This record gives sequence, structure tokens and C-alpha cells, in this order.
Amino acid sequence: MTTAIVTGSAGLIGSETARTLCDHGLFVTGIDNDMRRVFFGDEASTAGVREELRALPRYRRSQVLRARRAIRPVQCVSSSLMLPAARPTSSHA
Repeated sequence: MTTAIVTGSAGLIGSETARTLCDHGLFVTGIDNDMRRVFFGDEASTAGVREELRALPRYRRSQVLRARRAIRPVQCVSSSLMLPAARPTSSHA
């Protein structure tokens, strides 16, 4: 079972990443602390997106991890490997 960890999972990029990874058969653990609500008020909260993600069968939400020792080593995969459209092209070299 492959599990991806997505931080900011209820935000714009994080939620789309979580959905895409679930669609590709990965299990996703989402971490999000809804800082938009803190900075911009209740109307800017990402709680609605978080609830939409909970409906995905391969998604689960984790509380924000505060202790470094609670985080097990994970293998990092470059986003450019997962999202080919994000890779720079040779014209940008």
C-alpha cells in the first residue's frame, strides 16, 4: 500500500494534488491546519474542501504533527516526477 502525505491538503494546490493521487490509486494522508480561517476569517475557511476530501475512499486527514519525533522518515518524490506538466522545458534552460 503506497501512501502519499500532502501538506496543505485543503488548500487549492494541496486538494487538487490529493484528489489526483487518490485517482491514481494511492492512499493519501492530508495535513492541514486551516490557517486561511485564522488569517482571513471564517468565510475563507477551507473546512468545506476538507469535508469534500473526506468523502474520497483513499483519503484520510491527519492532525497537524507538532513533534518532530512523531514523523517517521519518508521517501520524498519530486513533484516534477508526479506532475509532468510542472517540469521545466528545454526552452527555459
